[in-house]
Amino acid sequence: MTKVLMVQTCKRPGNYVKRTLASLDVDQWPGPRVLVGDGYDPRDEYDTKGWDVEVWPQVGSAHTRLRMYLLATEMQGVTSLTYLEDDVVVVRNGLEYMAQCEFRKEWLYMAWFTLRAPPRPGHFFDVISMRDYCRNTAFTVSMETLREIVSNDTIMSWPLPLVPGMSPMHSSDGTDSIFRRYWPDALCAVHYPNLVQHIGEVTTVEFQKKMASRAPQVSPSFPGEAFDAREWMV
Repeated sequence: MTKVLMVQTCKRPGNYVKRTLASLDVDQWPGPRVLVGDGYDPRDEYDTKGWDVEVWPQVGSAHTRLRMYLLATEMQGVTSLTYLEDDVVVVRNGLEYMAQCEFRKEWLYMAWFTLRAPPRPGHFFDVISMRDYCRNTAFTVSMETLREIVSNDTIMSWPLPLVPGMSPMHSSDGTDSIFRRYWPDALCAVHYPNLVQHIGEVTTVEFQKKMASRAPQVSPSFPGEAFDAREWMV
């Protein structure tokens, strides 16, 4: 099975992208690794060794992510996409661990980051409904699901129409809403402890800008960048 790793970035203040790329040992990833620049070339500012870099016209975060989904479905032999935002850090050997985790057919989605505290101590996947998960910061999804997304004209003509009685965040704001809206009862496997931590404090998404006064969007279970995920490997 071939798995693709993708990171989406854009021109933004701060050193988030530099920290993210430094945190990822891309040579551990067994398949294609694609870094997408929305409206700029990340090679002009960062060390992108080991990445296939795509530079696309600036269209915004949501349209870029949907185009990434389309690109993934066009790759021959690829069975899943692992997606990371450009303002995260990962535990040591985290990519190696993600790549060797089994994607079970009954799962829609595997999450490597969540704002939720672990339901119990230990190292495990907690399986919940997709309606109870919200942040698409770091995840793995199958090609079958992505093909359903890219073949849906309503989704691909973004933005989604608002649903009466549903908040914008859960109805139409950002591509985080797609999986909850179209597969609310599907199963999402959340890995604890989280392998990924969100480090960003600057957002380019308008709705999230309005929510800037909220607490930082960080994982309460991330064990730290120095933690070695090989401790969990058989």
